Amino acid sequence: MLVFLRNLAKVGVGGVRFIDFAEKIISAKIVEESTLKQYWRIHNNMFKPLFKDQYIREISHSDILEFYKYIGENHGKCIANRALTLLSSIFSKACKDNIATHNPCHGVERHKEIPRARYLETEEIPDLHLAVEKVPAYYRNYFMLLLYTGQRGQNVKSMEWKEINWNTKMWRIPAQKAKNKKGGVFPLSNEAIAHLQEMKAISGNSQFVFPSKRSRSGHLEEPKKRWYKVCGIGKLLDLHMHDLRATFATCQEEAGTSKETIQITLGHSNVKTTEIYLRAKQRRNKDAADSVNKVGAFIASLKPQTSKT
Repeated sequence: MLVFLRNLAKVGVGGVRFIDFAEKIISAKIVEESTLKQYWRIHNNMFKPLFKDQYIREISHSDILEFYKYIGENHGKCIANRALTLLSSIFSKACKDNIATHNPCHGVERHKEIPRARYLETEEIPDLHLAVEKVPAYYRNYFMLLLYTGQRGQNVKSMEWKEINWNTKMWRIPAQKAKNKKGGVFPLSNEAIAHLQEMKAISGNSQFVFPSKRSRSGHLEEPKKRWYKVCGIGKLLDLHMHDLRATFATCQEEAGTSKETIQITLGHSNVKTTEIYLRAKQRRNKDAADSVNKVGAFIASLKPQTSKT
């Protein structure tokens, strides 16, 4: 890394070119494959044309404001926010490496985004049950584990067998995999365990629950085509895979689960959630375990009965 930076510094009196440094930082990021692809699209379609041969120390706060306004008007406010977040992370690293003296992204007021509020209605859950039966078991188990655990897609996709405690029916998500960088232990409902048992027979001796020979990570990445098929069969309109997480939380709420317990089972990352989780201990963990089992049983009860012929 240091050799790379020294070589860049020789480019000219301006120091390190932003485009070169950005490419190095993006290449080193450890994120979900879909997120990485988005970063490269932002870099190739926005950073390169607009910053061109500018050096990092030449880019000012007014340049960032102009960039942010342009992206918002031409690519949408959400993309502008994503681009600004990536841009800020690059400048933060540049500051740590003494390539930049300050982060020109600081102080930029972000566009307000309307939170997505889609989840499966109770009458839609049977349609999902029927639809997932039309895709291979590998994908069916993945989609249903999203629903039965309420965890983030990246955590389910990268789930490893060593993280599962079959005796306690608990799943330990390591800190390095967790969005909040803290990790945690999450209860698994009986229905989730059943899907994991089915995957055990499918995955064989793989370290991952959902192994993949096609991906660089070695595990499942983006099963979008299979998901689109499920949504098409079930006529589930405007439903994202992440909406299954919201569905799980909604089912918990309808089952009378407290807000604090829902936050624990979802592993939310804000300070309030963390404090609640730390105070929870055995009583909260038991409440969480009871809750996910109730939700699992409720979701399973909505599965239509199919007659054997």
